[in-house]
Amino acid sequence: MSEDINKFYPGVCVPVRAADEAGIKKALDETDVILNLSGLGMRGKEEYTCVDKSFLKPSHVCFDATYNPAETRFLKEAKEVGCMTINGLGMSLYQGLRQIQLWTGGQAVPLDVMRQTLMDILAGK
Repeated sequence: MSEDINKFYPGVCVPVRAADEAGIKKALDETDVILNLSGLGMRGKEEYTCVDKSFLKPSHVCFDATYNPAETRFLKEAKEVGCMTINGLGMSLYQGLRQIQLWTGGQAVPLDVMRQTLMDILAGK
């Protein structure tokens, strides 16, 4: 994924491996947006986070692809630091919307109904 982004915006995306703490700190000191695409923090892994809270600064925008739970440890800690946080619910919703459009030949999809159905599923209804 980072290679695809960097084709259009050279050097913008820097993948960081969790085992490389020094690399993580350096990368976060030089960035504004943090994307957690690791799955850490999702149901069954709630106690984990992708980034040590001490590396975060209020100017970071923190996105977590996880949407269940709605607020992962990463997002909770980022919010405590003062970061803007975004969970993966919208990403999942719009991916689903686009998939249905592709499967149905471009038919209109009721976004509000999809959003409510997704929220009901997550609420166990």
